[in-house]
Amino acid sequence: MILRDIPSLILERLNLKSRIAMVPVGTFEQHCHLPFTTDSDIPTRIAELCEKRNPDKVILCPAITFGHSTHHVSFKGTISLRKETFIALVEDVLSALERWGIKKAVFLNGHGGECFGGNTGLLTAVSSEFELKSKLRIVVINWWDLLTKKQKKELNFDFGHAGFEESCLAMAIHPEMKIKGKNNPKPVKAWFAEQDFKKTSPNGGFSDSRQSNPKIGNKILEDCTNSIEKIVRCPK
Repeated sequence: MILRDIPSLILERLNLKSRIAMVPVGTFEQHCHLPFTTDSDIPTRIAELCEKRNPDKVILCPAITFGHSTHHVSFKGTISLRKETFIALVEDVLSALERWGIKKAVFLNGHGGECFGGNTGLLTAVSSEFELKSKLRIVVINWWDLLTKKQKKELNFDFGHAGFEESCLAMAIHPEMKIKGKNNPKPVKAWFAEQDFKKTSPNGGFSDSRQSNPKIGNKILEDCTNSIEKIVRCPK
């Protein structure tokens, strides 16, 4: 079920206790030669594919398309939420899901940051705290963590920003954009150790994505969808 497409009058008659709410989460930040919406587009597409396979189990919610990415704000176009704003937004979404009668929610995230420098740490902290005061079961998962080490090795993951795997995925999701890979130099120093990403990568990306292609992107999407289906079907 796609929430956007269900009239309120019909939704009011449905018992949502057995449904799993899936909420894609991303950012609106610079991605060099890729769309600003890359971190939102990827989890959204995976969630769409999962819902298509499980329409009677998954209720696909609108994506949270703004995130916490202060390290990219020196690039024009980036819109980053303050930590407090992002936390409040996530809490309000969870409160809404609980009011509907939802018992399990999945945040499918597309922007990392374990130590509160991005979405992952904030989502995990908010969700853990919310679970303590509610009966809602919350799962936070990064899309890349849906893949095994073996799969990542076979797919030549390089974990760059606007790098190989993100370029492959963007090509698969946006064929109309005719995206071409780019050879971005490795950063001068670890980007996560520098608040301003532009100081480590002036053009906004790193890693060589010239060999990227949509076929690999579609394979990543399929593997991620297969993996998240296991979470959806898990009784707890």
